[in-house]
Amino acid sequence: MSHFFDTTNGTKQPEGYTVWVCECSTSGEIRGTHHVSYHQGTVEEAKKAAQLDTAIEWYNDASEDRMDGFHILGVCAGNVQVIEWDEGA
Repeated sequence: MSHFFDTTNGTKQPEGYTVWVCECSTSGEIRGTHHVSYHQGTVEEAKKAAQLDTAIEWYNDASEDRMDGFHILGVCAGNVQVIEWDEGA
């Protein structure tokens, strides 16, 4: 199954993005675990949706204040299946 669609100019664009989100301390240090989710739309829409999902899953709170402490670690085109994750703990 392809996760890409053809645009009118013949280039392929992803249907969505896999986004990695983490939480940062007030000093900007990455802390805690990470959240990975897939979202359709533009890159910016996917990043915003991933932050919202993270806030709801971790804190049951979808407020902008809650999402201010989140950092986007990475974005991949398509629905990526994570096989192994090691945070070094």
